[in-house]
Amino acid sequence: MSSTQKKLAITGGSIALIILFALAYYFFCWMKSPTYSLMLIRDSIEKHDVMTFQKHVDLSSLLDKAFDDTIKATSIINKEDITSNPFAQGLIQIIKPNIVQALKEEILSEISNGKGTSNNSKKPPELNNFMKQFNGKTDVKNSSFKDISVESVSDNMAITRVVIHNEKSDEDFDLRVKMVKLPDGTWQVKEFTNLVDLLITSEQDKKNQNNNAKKSF
Repeated sequence: MSSTQKKLAITGGSIALIILFALAYYFFCWMKSPTYSLMLIRDSIEKHDVMTFQKHVDLSSLLDKAFDDTIKATSIINKEDITSNPFAQGLIQIIKPNIVQALKEEILSEISNGKGTSNNSKKPPELNNFMKQFNGKTDVKNSSFKDISVESVSDNMAITRVVIHNEKSDEDFDLRVKMVKLPDGTWQVKEFTNLVDLLITSEQDKKNQNNNAKKSF
C-alpha cells in the first residue's frame, strides 16, 4: 500500500470514528431529552409497563393539580365560583383525596391489564361524577397525540408541548406539560400547566358544534 493510500485509509478511519462518536453523543443526548421520556411513557402504556410509567409520571402530583384545575375550569364555564362557597370548598377538600387515589388506582389498573379496577356501579359515586365531567370536557375517546416538542429547558425543569388532535372536531389543542429531571438524567411529568384553558376551550368548541348542528336543521 502506498503512502497516499495509507493516508487516505487513516483519514477515512478518522472520519468514520468522528461520525461514530457524534452519533453516540447524539443518541445519548436524545435518550436524556424530555421528548424521549414522553415517548417512553407512551410505549409503557402500549406495553402495559407500569413500572416505567410510574417512573416517568408523578401521578399523585399530576392528578392533584388536574383535580383543582377541573374544578376551576368548571367554575369558569358555569360562571359560578364553587370555591367561594365555604361549604362547597370544605366538601371538595374532603372528597378530593379519595377521588385522586381512586383515579390513580384506575389509571394504573388500566395500564397494567387494559381494564379499569371495576365497573362503574362499584366505583365511588363522586369518582364517576368527576370522570363524567372530565371526559365530557376533554372528549378523551376522540382524541389522540399528534406531535411532541420541547418549549423550554431550564436546569432541572422543562416545559413540553403536546399537540392533541380531536377526531370529532378535526381540531388540534396544545397541552403544555411540566417535567422535572430525574437523577439518571431522564424526565418525569409533574403537571399540565394549561389544563384550565384547554378544558374551557374544549367546552366552548363543543357548544359551537352543537349550535352549528342546530342551525343546519
